[in-house]
Amino acid sequence: MNRTHDKQTVTQVVTEQVRQKILSGDLPAGSVLRQDAIAADYTVSRIPVREALRQLEAEGLVTFYAHRGAVVSSLSPEELNELFELRALIEPELLRKAAPNLTQRDLKQAERFLISSWKMTSPDRIIPAWDFYATLYTPAGKPKNLDLVRSLHNQTNRYWITIADGQSERDGSRNRREAVLAALRAGDVDGASDLLRLHLQTCGLIAVEASRSGGSERGRRRSVGPLKAAG
Repeated sequence: MNRTHDKQTVTQVVTEQVRQKILSGDLPAGSVLRQDAIAADYTVSRIPVREALRQLEAEGLVTFYAHRGAVVSSLSPEELNELFELRALIEPELLRKAAPNLTQRDLKQAERFLISSWKMTSPDRIIPAWDFYATLYTPAGKPKNLDLVRSLHNQTNRYWITIADGQSERDGSRNRREAVLAALRAGDVDGASDLLRLHLQTCGLIAVEASRSGGSERGRRRSVGPLKAAG
């Protein structure tokens, strides 16, 4: 890593690297995050690494234990269900507030992100999948709400992504999101909000069932050391 990077930049890079590995399933729940090994890989002190992990703790992705250190957080089926319930409560209302400010350009951009996400395989589709929602919600002018929703997305998507390649096609996830866009284009805000709520509730049911059956996390639990810096 370039030594001219200041501490904040190093912290941001480490945060993003570890976050993406968690969201993609490369770091499954229970993986131990060894601060000394990560710090050695970046040739930095443990301070920015610890700050990065604390940021991920605030996002609900990392948990600190007295005798284990930092570990990728686990969600029980009940906790996962609660997060999807929160999404189904918050996001339709956020869309409702954003709708009067959405332009045709916004809707076209959201459609492009949706199409892009379906041309990719997981975990690469995580970013355009979030961009689809962010494009629709940002015009609400509620940045704190948007931050909360992104945190909920990050926590739920690491479970969803492991079943997205096949299950989401069969359950109509893409069709439901396309229906949300169609309703917005038609000026049917109530319909769009209701369709979004149905979409999130359905995704929640599928993810929770996968969690209960043990299929929501990929790979074995492992201790995580060196990570490669973004190029």
